[in-house]
Amino acid sequence: MQIDEEGFPLFSGLRVQDQKFGYDLINGIQRFQDGRTFIIQHQNDRYILEAFDQPFVAQMVSKNQNAWKIELPYGVRKTFKIDSLKVDEWDRFHGQTVNDIPFVMTRKAQNEFFNLVDGFNDDGIFIKNQFYAIPPYWGEHTQERHSQTWSRRYRDADLKPGWDMGGENPILQEIVPKLKLPKSRILVLG
Repeated sequence: MQIDEEGFPLFSGLRVQDQKFGYDLINGIQRFQDGRTFIIQHQNDRYILEAFDQPFVAQMVSKNQNAWKIELPYGVRKTFKIDSLKVDEWDRFHGQTVNDIPFVMTRKAQNEFFNLVDGFNDDGIFIKNQFYAIPPYWGEHTQERHSQTWSRRYRDADLKPGWDMGGENPILQEIVPKLKLPKSRILVLG
C-alpha cells in the first residue's frame, strides 16, 4: 500500500476517501519484526507500506501539558519524542513517535511547532529553559565517503547493513501464496 507525500493511503493511485477506513489504515501502521519494513495491519490483512517519505506525515503539531502530539490524516493523533527530532537538507523536521514510527512534518505543522516552542536557533529549540539540539537527519558519516567502505561491508559479516536476509523476505513468504500465482521464480531487486 502506498502513502502519498501528504500522508494519505492510496488504493489504485487514489486517496482513501472514507474517514473511518482511512483512520483505521493510518492507525494500523506498525514496524514489521525485521525492524526496517513498515506494514499496515487491517482486520486480517497485512499490507507492505511504501511511503513517499516517512510512514507518518504530520499535518499539525500540538502540546498539552508535557506531551507533544502530531496530527495525521483522518484525525489520527500520535505522541512523539521531542528529542528524536532531526532536520533534513530541506529544513524539514523528522522524528519518531513513542511507538517508534518515523514521521516528517509538513510546513504548516513545522510553523505551528515553532509557535509552540519558547525559542529556536540554527542548532535547536528551547522549551522551558532547556535546549534540545536538532542534528542533521543524515548526520556526518565521513567513513562512508571512502571508496572501499561498501566493499568492506559486503565482505565482513559483522558490518553487513542487513540487505542480505539469508532467505526470502518474511512478508513475501506470507503474501505470495495468497496471490495464487502459478509456480514461479521471483526476483526482488535491492
